[in-house]
Amino acid sequence: MRFTHGTVQLSDRIIFGLLAVAVFSPVNRNQTIPSSYYLTYGTVAEMPISEWWGRAHDFPQIAALDPIPSVRLDFMEWIERKR
Repeated sequence: MRFTHGTVQLSDRIIFGLLAVAVFSPVNRNQTIPSSYYLTYGTVAEMPISEWWGRAHDFPQIAALDPIPSVRLDFMEWIERKR
């Protein structure tokens, strides 16, 4: 995120994440949009927004198909060199 002269520059991931929160929120279940608009999740899902309004309870099943990579950071070698 970057602030410059009264503007905010956001990552596309943040923008689409905020959009997904609005689409999946149950309070928005009665919203409509043309069927050509969709959200994607990784490489595993293309979700037409018109079918996903208010379906937050269904999203964990989609997210489980493409788990977030697990990364282990090991700084021991770096720490040892600093000593």
